[in-house]
Amino acid sequence: MDIQLILCDVNMPRMDGITMCQRIVENSKYPNIPVFMLTTETSDELKAKGKAARVIAWVSKPFIPEKLMGAVQKILAKKA
Repeated sequence: MDIQLILCDVNMPRMDGITMCQRIVENSKYPNIPVFMLTTETSDELKAKGKAARVIAWVSKPFIPEKLMGAVQKILAKKA
């Protein structure tokens, strides 16, 4: 199975989402997987860390599902 997109949260039990994204960037097996951060966190500092770790979208909770799916579909269409 080919991974097309990752949707994760900053706050996760074993590893935070920013660290996970940094590890993805370091792993040459997954060079260009787009990452959406779906989270309650809104600090500019965390957003900057996410951007540095190649997070392409920062979606704040609560969110509108249709808007999220539209953004996901747009990104996946670019990859096709």
